Amino acid sequence: MEFPVWLRIGHFVNFLFLTLLIRSGIQILADKPKLYWSDHCMPGTEWLKFGAPESQQNQQHEKNRAVNSIVALPGGLPDTGLELGRSWHFFCVFFWVLNGFVYVSLLFITGEWSRLIPTSASVFPGALETFLQYASFHLPQSESLGHYNPLQQLTYAVVVFVFAPLSILTGAAISPALASRYPWYPRLFGGRQAARSIHFLLLGAYLIFLVVHVSLIALSNFPLHMNRIVLGVSSTASSGAVIGGAALLSILAINWWVTSFSIHHPDKVEAIVGFIKKRIDATLKQSDQENDSEETISLRNCADDELRDKIGKMMEDGLTTQLGPFPEDHQQFEAILTELRALEPDDVVGRLVISGFAPKPIDDQRCYECMYYLVHRKWCDLPELALPVEPEWWCRLWRI
Repeated sequence: MEFPVWLRIGHFVNFLFLTLLIRSGIQILADKPKLYWSDHCMPGTEWLKFGAPESQQNQQHEKNRAVNSIVALPGGLPDTGLELGRSWHFFCVFFWVLNGFVYVSLLFITGEWSRLIPTSASVFPGALETFLQYASFHLPQSESLGHYNPLQQLTYAVVVFVFAPLSILTGAAISPALASRYPWYPRLFGGRQAARSIHFLLLGAYLIFLVVHVSLIALSNFPLHMNRIVLGVSSTASSGAVIGGAALLSILAINWWVTSFSIHHPDKVEAIVGFIKKRIDATLKQSDQENDSEETISLRNCADDELRDKIGKMMEDGLTTQLGPFPEDHQQFEAILTELRALEPDDVVGRLVISGFAPKPIDDQRCYECMYYLVHRKWCDLPELALPVEPEWWCRLWRI
């Protein structure tokens, strides 16, 4: 039994959208090139950071954000690259998930799952034995017809049924709109920053898998493997490699075209591919309105002192807010304000979450030291927030 046509088409579609997802993900990562395990994001607590050393980071911030277009989608746009990267990421993940749903459904409908999913614990010692064989550079030139060796079976099963779902779930946990609507969800992964770190580690896992996967195909009877996955036949002729090479060139051409078009026509691209991101945001807002709790409604209609008391109680009861990353320059500050401006005017919880309000000071920075608090003594006068505050509270938009 060789690979059926639906699997071969799905393999191509998956690779296309995975390349676009990885490149748009790199663009998003470049805007905040630090990774944390805690939402507090205190200076020096990042476990990984990219770009220039800390002493040079402010001077080279623009350079860091303008990522090379070869690796990032769209890249080369320090001002609009982030929003376009997000739009492309939402657009591609929709079709990547749809392709994955069709693939998994057909796996079980056609019985193809039997050669992908291990059904015996013997797969583990078998995988170890095969790994040692590969490590000693004794590569098998072919497998039994239609079957994977134990290492392949275990690896493919983990990638399809563990890595892919976890990528989707952690990606959703990173979304500010979803975190604002369902603050409990990011906590399932240890917080929004932990979900972001896990999402990044999965990116690394995909890249390692792709490199090893392609290398083993190239080194282990390349013509046979290409004929199987491209044409669905067992043959050592060159036709599969030629057609597969043409398919790979078409993927590279699509990546080049969408990158070039995004750089030269960002407004058109945002209008075309940004509709999925906008639709998701609109759905979350509509859900928020339809499922408004009595507590949220009371927040809209109470007096200043009462509102401040209710906000304080929400934070003390464990409301998870985005305490970091702390904006290090004007552009990062404005990026947070942009998220706040996208909220509904009466979304008090959303404003608390995105601005990172906390009931206790962090780094000895309190509301009464901030120029916005100094205006009225009880209000944050920043228009995007406009919330009554206590002097001892803190938020990541603290500014003198």
